[in-house]
Amino acid sequence: MSFLGRIRRRVNARIELTRARMRIRGMVDYDLIGRLCGFMLFPFVIYVCCGSMQNYSNMKIHDALEERRIKTSSQISR
Repeated sequence: MSFLGRIRRRVNARIELTRARMRIRGMVDYDLIGRLCGFMLFPFVIYVCCGSMQNYSNMKIHDALEERRIKTSSQISR
């Protein structure tokens, strides 16, 4: 059996197991899809928000250091 055939069998077995667990818990497909999307959305939002805030704070620090360097160099030249 080829590698892709084995992967396909594993994926089908995983889907079958997931559907059996869903039947036991009384869940439907869209409920599971909603939960998975929610689980993926939460880290994505945190990554994007924290990443942009980190970039913002880095730029503020960079600007402050640049202003300090310019101010210091203008005082030295006097």
